[in-house]
Amino acid sequence: MYVTIERCLNGLTAGIERSSGIQAVMLKAARKPWLWAWRIVSHSWYGALAIWRWRLCEMTALGARWLAGNRGEEPLDDKLRSCLCTQRQLESKEFQNWAAKMQEPLERADRKLWEWCFITQALHERGMLSPGKRGLGFAVGQEPLADLFASMGCEIVATDLCTEEAKNAGWTSTDQHARSLEVLNKRGICPPETFKQRASFQFLDMKALPDDLGRFDFIWSSCSLEHLGTMALGERFLLDSIKYLKPGGVSVHTTEFNLSSRWSTVTDGPVVLFRKKDVQRIASKLRESRHQTELDFRRGHMPLDRVVARPPYGAAPHFNLLLYNEYVVTSFGMIIESEDDGGARINAS
Repeated sequence: MYVTIERCLNGLTAGIERSSGIQAVMLKAARKPWLWAWRIVSHSWYGALAIWRWRLCEMTALGARWLAGNRGEEPLDDKLRSCLCTQRQLESKEFQNWAAKMQEPLERADRKLWEWCFITQALHERGMLSPGKRGLGFAVGQEPLADLFASMGCEIVATDLCTEEAKNAGWTSTDQHARSLEVLNKRGICPPETFKQRASFQFLDMKALPDDLGRFDFIWSSCSLEHLGTMALGERFLLDSIKYLKPGGVSVHTTEFNLSSRWSTVTDGPVVLFRKKDVQRIASKLRESRHQTELDFRRGHMPLDRVVARPPYGAAPHFNLLLYNEYVVTSFGMIIESEDDGGARINAS
């Protein structure tokens, strides 16, 4: 809400400046103390109110399940579907096995590790992680997936934003950017010489996908498409990137998911938040073009599924975060399977 109010005041100030031809100095000066006061108040209680509002909705949903006779955890599906991050999945034998291969501590419990394991398990179940398969990764940063996939015999093209643009966006200062092929092999999951033979790296802007990258058996990205500036750009990337898939190819992506509201959300800015209806809209467009995705919006009900991390997040385990001091969010993984030639663009408008 603070962001919304500040934007309204900025718009009002700009309107006065345009109509009067002078700078609205007095208005700018008058609004500052009010905004500072609101920021202090909002950080002290508004974020807590947002969390408790979400918890009340979760308790209501849990109560409805209990009254309906569903009083235990539902069994995990034999095959992953597009779904929400849960503690139970991360603690499953399959996810723990991938975490070990990525050289991640098995006791680590957060949604980033869930995203990496989700992408890997989804590709593995669909026969993508085997010798000779070609994979394309977007905004790979310094994640271990390219290294892991190459160790399993895959030919990998890893991409990331060019260094200067990544620096301006703040990705280099937090070690979330790849500037060379060697960075992707830091863990040595794949022997260095073998990695150089099987993997390549190039700069790529997800907002301007080229047509000359070729075709791949699978593509992936981990919590990247929500950082493209607007929800429309994130959706367009998700739909347009299908052109890189071979027939029968698989596309797996994770992104931010708004747990707090099906109506209010953030559609532009450094991090946009997809709602249930946004994901359903994208799935509908995919199905119209003969691409398949099965959606599962079930929430987890284990202890960490009910914990919300607040800024500064630190290293504490977290599956849910409070963003913009207003929305409780988690990760959503989307699995898209191509049934046609994969070359036709999907209408993202």
